[in-house]
Amino acid sequence: WRDTLAQERRLQIDELLQYFVVNWLGWEDPVSGMQHPAAVSPPTHWSVRGRTLEGLGRTDNSCEGFHRKLNLQLTNKGPLSVYKVVQGLQKIQTETTAKLELMDAGQGPELQRRRPVYEMVNARILTILNNRPQNPTNNEWITFLRQNQSAVCGLQTETDATLHVGTHNRWHGYPEPFPHVITPSLSASARTTRALSDNKMAALVSAQEVPSHGAGQNQRRNLNVHENISFSLMQKCGIPVAKFGVASTVDEAYQVAKNLEEELGCQDFVVKAQVLTGGRGKGRWKSGAKGGVKLVLTPEEVKGAASKMLGQTLVTKQTGERGIPCNQVLICERKYQRNELFFCIMMERAFHGPVIIYSPYGGMNIEEVAQEHPDEIHKLPVDLDKGLPMEQAMEIAERLGIGELKRAAAADVFVRLFDMFRQYDLVLVEINPFAEDNRGNWFCLDAKLRFDDNAEYRQPEVFANRDFTQEDPKEVEASHYGLNYISLDGSIGCLVNGAGLAMATMDIIKLHGGEPANFLDVGGGATAAQVTEAFKIITSDSKVQAILVNIFGGIMRCDVIAEGIIEAAQELHLKIPIVVRLQGTNVEDAKALMASSGLRILACDNLDEAAHMVVKLSDIVGIAKAAMIDVKFELPI
Repeated sequence: WRDTLAQERRLQIDELLQYFVVNWLGWEDPVSGMQHPAAVSPPTHWSVRGRTLEGLGRTDNSCEGFHRKLNLQLTNKGPLSVYKVVQGLQKIQTETTAKLELMDAGQGPELQRRRPVYEMVNARILTILNNRPQNPTNNEWITFLRQNQSAVCGLQTETDATLHVGTHNRWHGYPEPFPHVITPSLSASARTTRALSDNKMAALVSAQEVPSHGAGQNQRRNLNVHENISFSLMQKCGIPVAKFGVASTVDEAYQVAKNLEEELGCQDFVVKAQVLTGGRGKGRWKSGAKGGVKLVLTPEEVKGAASKMLGQTLVTKQTGERGIPCNQVLICERKYQRNELFFCIMMERAFHGPVIIYSPYGGMNIEEVAQEHPDEIHKLPVDLDKGLPMEQAMEIAERLGIGELKRAAAADVFVRLFDMFRQYDLVLVEINPFAEDNRGNWFCLDAKLRFDDNAEYRQPEVFANRDFTQEDPKEVEASHYGLNYISLDGSIGCLVNGAGLAMATMDIIKLHGGEPANFLDVGGGATAAQVTEAFKIITSDSKVQAILVNIFGGIMRCDVIAEGIIEAAQELHLKIPIVVRLQGTNVEDAKALMASSGLRILACDNLDEAAHMVVKLSDIVGIAKAAMIDVKFELPI
């Protein structure tokens, strides 16, 4: 029995180690030269804290001992990684084998009573190895660990509310229902991340829902351009698109349709609102009309469709009730598709460069495809310097189910798209659908291009097409003063230094039941004037009912922030509550300035208390407004 177990264990551990080395460590394959993604999954699945974060019950004693031993092996060497987990498992397994060998040899009689524990550890490790998915993706592996915790660790759910740790006879538990405390914090963090993320494709290439491009000082969200600009650029690169024209007035739309009718000899057209938002086809106009994409049959119908779009505001799931104005429409020939596919190139940190995402399910919401058909979402990291070779493009076409006779034409389009991606400093090229028409030709019928803001100096012609009417005026104004501002839907204004601290501040506001009205990072070198402008931008949002200032002074001096707060309060005659939490450089000077200013600024040293206070104050203001009572927060003492 022992020899059989030892042989199986060696084979399985070696196989698992090889899998992690190749796929999780950022290790370069010596044959293909391909760089693999880095480890992303810490072993919190197997720890008591991990189970707390998942909202699950306690584990039994021997399993907790296994957790403690694993953590002792790993946690004193920096951040946990999957590779360290495997190393820890291997070390524990080696020690277990040695103990079992002593038992088999009749030595160490005091160990015999512990033999079931060692055999149980063996069984758990073997369970991890034997039941894992075949050639799993990152998401599949994490899902497997979560779904199989019971089998892996022999878990026993004693209660759904309270986490107990200790012996069976003597419980030592946390007095509070831990999952009920921790889970809202995790949910708040996830909501903040989704609110700030401007790249919906990130969820398809990352094991967790994190934004691909985090907000930070001197880093704007990347440039989006209208579809007609994308089509023009693609035509320039030799990429096939439908014949099209763009119009700013109803008469221009009619003339574009007449020109296409003469050129193509047909009257089937598609009219598309040129708005920088997703879901326009299912959107609604504030005028009462529905849909930002219309199929029409005559130039006269083009004119009618354009009249319902131009100068109107389109509301989609992405825009919220604020909506987004439509200043132009695109009129293009209608293609009758035999086949619709999805093709995307994007920069992704998890792959340390560009990754191609493709699926045979085109023409529909890719997030829905990922949920309903996860096996049909394929990913291929590509070396940015080497580009996409035709051989790989042909493999993509084959996996998409494109027939052999048409494969080369599709692969040629893929190569041209990647060349455009490199040449124009793009961070996203999304083609949905990539379609075959009724004549067997391939076309990009819809395109979303996003450009790296850091390459603006290299792509002046592209960035000249930036449409400020499609952006939040407050965000545009903030960029003029070097402030990183993103408007949100809540009622609590936030002014913070550092993107990470800003997100943490938003999380703790959500944890206390509030909703942030904005993300605002003043950076590390803000002046008092910039702080004043930041307050002007925050208070220009009519939804703001209270403001939380959270500054950790490192490079940023707290006294500079205090001067800006005082100047803003005096200049703007602020009547809403301001809660200020300052820590770090010159914090005592800052407190002295605020104390001597004669202004009622609510100071708080503890972030949790500050967040609790600002949420309560916002609620009070909100209740008063709902009752149509004029509430004023008197700053002068």
